[in-house]
Amino acid sequence: MVCTLIAECCQNHNGSREILKRMVHAAAESGADYAKIQALRSTELSKRDRFENGVTDKDGTVLVIKRPYEAERDRLSKLDLSDDDERWFADECKRAGVKSMITAFTRFSTQRFVAAGFDAVKVASYDCKSVKLLQEASTRMKCKADPIACAKCCKRAGLACKAHKNKAVDAPAAAAASVAEVDVVLE
Repeated sequence: MVCTLIAECCQNHNGSREILKRMVHAAAESGADYAKIQALRSTELSKRDRFENGVTDKDGTVLVIKRPYEAERDRLSKLDLSDDDERWFADECKRAGVKSMITAFTRFSTQRFVAAGFDAVKVASYDCKSVKLLQEASTRMKCKADPIACAKCCKRAGLACKAHKNKAVDAPAAAAASVAEVDVVLE
């Protein structure tokens, strides 16, 4: 079995290139295959009523976390990376000898990642329900997910994955099917 080590920098850089540079080089020195950041920008957030107060069931289990829009937008605005910062990150990874990866949260961001020179894009499990995001990402990059994870997401999006020889299915019918928690990585 092949193991891929991804050093998750997330947004722990606090918007600082210097911190991010140290993280990238520490990832490379530690033997990571990838250093990864997240492409969640405050300007791309959308307000969803269910997050304003959260949702808890009768026994106290949190079904939807409480994450009010205004507070989340303000928090993220301090962490936003520009297009130039993302290009710099991809280049810094090359200089350090580690591949660059970024997590996509919106379908409008995939073209930006390809132009920035990222080696891979991760689509998180909960975004595998976003047919448009998967369709956009798959037109730009090759799927590197394990075949089972890929099949579940491809079926969800009605995509044919050439890398795993998965056949396209009807997207609306597939969207109604349940999908296990999987992450899809595209290179």
